[in-house]
Amino acid sequence: MDRRLCKSEDKGLFVEARYLQMTDLEIPYEIEQRNLRTLLLTEETAKETFTQQAAIIEKETEQIVGSSIISFNKPNNRLYKTILVIGHAKSLEIANRTTHVH
Repeated sequence: MDRRLCKSEDKGLFVEARYLQMTDLEIPYEIEQRNLRTLLLTEETAKETFTQQAAIIEKETEQIVGSSIISFNKPNNRLYKTILVIGHAKSLEIANRTTHVH
């Protein structure tokens, strides 16, 4: 309500305050404890959510790494075949050196 519209009987019911300073406000113990329990529950829920997300990410990473290892170990994999050929050639080279030395 605009103060210009106030009648004389309305005076004292409406106050315009730019700043309000409240001091020495007492919060009942029960309300404070309820607020703290709610805050604690909220934080525990957030912690559990982060823990679950971390477990999911870890599991997905293990699956990605595992599937990479499996695909690397497939015999039809070109890189795997190349490594086998190089390894076999190196083995033959070492074997030939040892037989020629004796």
